[in-house]
Amino acid sequence: MRYKTEFTPIQATTHSFVQQVLPGRKVVLTGSVLGSRGTITYDFRPYGPKTIVSATEVFAETDSDYRNYVISSTTERLLRVLLRGLKDYVEGIGHKAHVART
Repeated sequence: MRYKTEFTPIQATTHSFVQQVLPGRKVVLTGSVLGSRGTITYDFRPYGPKTIVSATEVFAETDSDYRNYVISSTTERLLRVLLRGLKDYVEGIGHKAHVART
């Protein structure tokens, strides 16, 4: 995947591989970006009629303070955008299903 948005100071390209999928519970990806290897885990937890999604990302530090900063800040912002997109998508599916039933 390639990321270049208004909040990324440079284009970041990730090479990710799915390591584990527990439907409705967890997705684990591993990959590399900007010379660093990492793992991201998405956990899905029921919360009444909603689902709470948490994302944990762990990267090995590189030999560059600048790269470490870019990875950290870009990852945090990117995860917020991705989770917001996931939320909007899932809520849209629920809305479409509700409209189809009525």
